[in-house]
Amino acid sequence: MRTFRRADVTQEAWGDCRRPVDVRLLSVVASAFGASKLQSHSGGTWFHAFLVGLPVVLALATGVAVAILVGSRDRGDGMPAHLWTPFPAPRGREERIYAVGRSYRILTWAFYVAMAVAAPFFAIAAWRQDTPGALIFTAVWLVLMGVGVTQWWRSSPSTLTLTGDDLRVRSPGGIERTIPLNSVSEIRWPSVGDAVTISYEGGTLNVPKQVVDIDDLIVEMRRRNSRIAFDGKWPPPDRG
Repeated sequence: MRTFRRADVTQEAWGDCRRPVDVRLLSVVASAFGASKLQSHSGGTWFHAFLVGLPVVLALATGVAVAILVGSRDRGDGMPAHLWTPFPAPRGREERIYAVGRSYRILTWAFYVAMAVAAPFFAIAAWRQDTPGALIFTAVWLVLMGVGVTQWWRSSPSTLTLTGDDLRVRSPGGIERTIPLNSVSEIRWPSVGDAVTISYEGGTLNVPKQVVDIDDLIVEMRRRNSRIAFDGKWPPPDRG
């Protein structure tokens, strides 16, 4: 029977719940933005309009959060054992390099560049509004975009190099980290979302489904460490 440390369980639980929490946060911000519109039509204070609109937005967000949780649930090991069983002899253990697809890389760069260009215009427009809703919405949006860009630049895998004993990950910012394969405990391919989650002793790694030959990467990791558990259907239903 496979055991987990408390830290591993906590990290996995947070990974499952993070997206619903993000949905709720965005819903509160959306309600703040909508309150300005409601106030302009019905009068009254902005805070009263915010409280009136908040339950409706949260109710809608709850349905989205439930759908995300259901889609992220455990699906069982659907990978045929003959693909990754290392006996009678594992396939070559030579170094293999995997990278995100070119179109995905270009679109990601274009998105963040466009947001960076648009951010000052949104900030100026929100500052000139008479009601605080647009300002709150824009401020939270700018903070979330800043956090997202930082995490993508420092942590998001751009290339992954698989050797006999390690997985070397390089981010778009050139930051590298090495994950020993014997520390990897589980690989999850959820039915929703655009990332495959690799759990290891030091935390989790979210690998975009748009990595070329990502299914081969998963199989080869299990060949090198047969104790890695896989959670998901096989063949993978989609690549993001």
